[in-house]
Parts: sequence; structure tokens; C-alpha cells
Amino acid sequence: MNHTDNDEIRWSDPAWLTYQRMPPDVQVGIDQTIESMFDRYAPVYRQRPVDIVSVGTVSHMHVPDWGMWLRFETEYYEDKDKAYLCIESVDELTLKEFEESVAATRAKSDRIS
Repeated sequence: MNHTDNDEIRWSDPAWLTYQRMPPDVQVGIDQTIESMFDRYAPVYRQRPVDIVSVGTVSHMHVPDWGMWLRFETEYYEDKDKAYLCIESVDELTLKEFEESVAATRAKSDRIS
């Protein structure tokens, strides 16, 4: 399945509130990152074991102009002819937290690269 306008992004309430308080140019960067996740998730989703309902990962984003480090927890699944990307959390981190989170995510054997 290729990403279409029919696909849906679902935000948890806390993730949406965090997104809403970000500066507009940061929101644009987040939007671009999220849109690219549909294409990255689709092949992984198709290769998952049939008893797994969704695939998910932790992603990171550095926003140097604002001195921000962000972490996203996301899940992806498909139903009929529609893909869903669920944004479970968006967290603003300190540099140390960001580095620790990136290292922990890279250490996972089942991560999406």
C-alpha cells in the first residue's frame, strides 16, 4: 500500500497538546517527519508476523534552530485500504535524555532503521 490522502494520522491527547505548543516551523518539520513514516512503516508492516496487529517504533528529531530534541513513539497499522499512523507520544528532551534515548533505541534488535 502506498501512502494516500485517505490515510489517517491519529494523535493521543498528550502528543497533540505537545505538538500544538511547538513553534510553527517546528510543526512543519514534525509534519514532514510523520508523513515520511507512512512510507517507512508500510513494508515493515507487510513483513510482520500475522499475529502482530501493528508495528511501532521510537523516532528522534533534533531541531537545532530552537535547541530542541524530540522523541516520538508511534504505531502503524492498515485496515482495508487505509493506513493509520498513531502518534502515541511526543516528548521534548534535554540533550542528555535525547542521547540516552537514541542509544537505547539503537540497541533494540527489532527497531526500524
